[in-house]
Amino acid sequence: MSESIFSSKRLYQRHIPLFIASALVGLFIFNFVTGYLKPQVDYANNTGVTIAFFTQSFGILVLLLYNIGILRKEKTYSSKRFYTSAVLIGAFLLFFLWPFFVPQGTGDPLYKLVYMDLVGFIEVPAAHLGTAFGYAAACIRYLRITSFDSLFFFLCFFLFILKELTVFPAISPVFTVIGTYIENTIGTPNIRLLTFVAGISAIIIAVRTLLAREKGIIEEEVME
Repeated sequence: MSESIFSSKRLYQRHIPLFIASALVGLFIFNFVTGYLKPQVDYANNTGVTIAFFTQSFGILVLLLYNIGILRKEKTYSSKRFYTSAVLIGAFLLFFLWPFFVPQGTGDPLYKLVYMDLVGFIEVPAAHLGTAFGYAAACIRYLRITSFDSLFFFLCFFLFILKELTVFPAISPVFTVIGTYIENTIGTPNIRLLTFVAGISAIIIAVRTLLAREKGIIEEEVME
């Protein structure tokens, strides 16, 4: 089994990236605990930003090509798909090419006005609306109190939301104190613990995969 795994053409597609990601997670965890590898972590962060830039650029290119294909194939110009693709491509080209034709580039006052006040005016409420729907879904789910754990989650969530809403801290600073305590004393340590456990788990899975012990990944992703 080991020979077939290491001779597989998918070794570089699955195992090597998983091993690199697990090594980086271990690096970040070690630096977080000891603080001895800050230069290496900074280099890894810069490398990650560079890779993310190329990945994001590739994703934007694929998205543009997909929507250009829709414009070419769509026969009805009044259709919703044609309109959506045309708006997306037009907006991208506008804000991408605009800085090249003005002396100040992205610092152009009109560019800032249109991009920040127009696009930002649309984007920020849309993002907050998505957050509100997420909160509403969480409330509905936590209202189904069937155990002490669900009751505890609901109370923490409810008290934290009261702190985030500006009207309640304005009424009494107690809401801010309680919400901040929940966020810093209960939430943050648990998030760090989950991150630590996830990192250790990723390292274990990577080692097991390279040793041909992770059956699910081997059978579904590697074996041909």
